[in-house]
Amino acid sequence: MVLKQSVPVLGTYDVEVNDQPVGSVKVSETVAETPTPTPAETPTPTETETATETPTSTETETATPTPEDGVLGSGAIVALIALIALVAVAILATRCKAE
Repeated sequence: MVLKQSVPVLGTYDVEVNDQPVGSVKVSETVAETPTPTPAETPTPTETETATETPTSTETETATPTPEDGVLGSGAIVALIALIALVAVAILATRCKAE
């Protein structure tokens, strides 16, 4: 995704998405207008591009289980109950078959 915005004054700007701060951008010099790259192209930075992005989000971006989820995750209890039920059905089936 390419976002364009003309910035008339050099400096550091905070970036927000859906009213949530996601970082800041430092504009230190004017760069000539460049065409928007197609998705197949990968832009390479040049020495005239000096914009840097600093993440300020405090949210974790990895899927770390919370203490409420436990070590195995939130679905572990359901899986354990299903496994116990499966073992119980197997035991009952073998006992009924043996009689």
